[in-house]
Order: sequence, then C-alpha cells, then structure tokens
Amino acid sequence: MRPLRLGGICVPTAGRDDVLHAWTRLNEWILRKSLVREIEIGYGLVGSDQDGFHYTACIELPDAVTRSEAEELSRASLQGGAYMRCRFQGPVGEICGKLAEMRDRMCSYEHMCRDEERPLVSVFLDVKNVNSGRDVRSNLLVPVCGAELSKSPLKAA
Repeated sequence: MRPLRLGGICVPTAGRDDVLHAWTRLNEWILRKSLVREIEIGYGLVGSDQDGFHYTACIELPDAVTRSEAEELSRASLQGGAYMRCRFQGPVGEICGKLAEMRDRMCSYEHMCRDEERPLVSVFLDVKNVNSGRDVRSNLLVPVCGAELSKSPLKAA
C-alpha cells in the first residue's frame, strides 16, 4: 500500500458508538462541502497510545478542498508498507472484532509479526453506507513486518 495523507474525525475509543459518531460527523462535513460525488472510499484507523485505543474516520481530501476547509478536520496519515488483508461485508459493529481476530491469527505465522507502529485499517469501499452501520463492504488491513525485523521498526517493510 502506498502512503496516504488523510483528513478526518478522531474519537477517543474504537467502540461501535464512537465509530458511528465519527463517521456521522465526517459525512456531515462532506455534505456541507458538497463533496459527496467526489468521495467514495473512507479509511478507519484504529491506533493506540499511552491513553488506550483511538479511532479516526478519514478520507483522502480532494483537490477542491481549500487549506482552511482541510484544517476543520484532524490530520491523519496512512503509512505505506505490507498489510494482511481480509475482505469484510457486514455490520460496522463487527469490524473491530474481526480486526482483533486477524491480529491474533498472526501469532500462528512464523514469518511475520504485526507492525505495532502502524494502525489497524478498515478501507470502506462505499463510505456513504457506513452511517447505516449495517451492511458495509470493506477491506480490513493489519500492518505486518517480517518476524526477524519486528524488533527493529526502522528496518520493517
């Protein structure tokens, strides 16, 4: 995956209600800026820090978005590199569980480990359906690096 610069809405946890709230706020912003036709793909980033997990609902900002409009959103980036991918179709509320399942399954692979420096990612293939919360199509991505490199993130892919 190539690196992406994104703008979005960040919430303090990755719980179902917070995720839906972030997407509702982001979709309201998209409507206010008349960008509905320009944006189809959304990115959900699940990261962690010393305070716990946080979730960011993001989009790639179209060229039509001015600098002042972009400043209304939190800046986010999706680092490039290798990811384990799984296609998902179902309720938004099941995404975090599926990502956790993918992360846990990695323990059985000897040749790769989760790259702790990068967030877990949901790539929503039709961002307009996220607000319904029921039947979303997405690619779920868990960042990976080679097992021998996992102790040195500077050397990871």
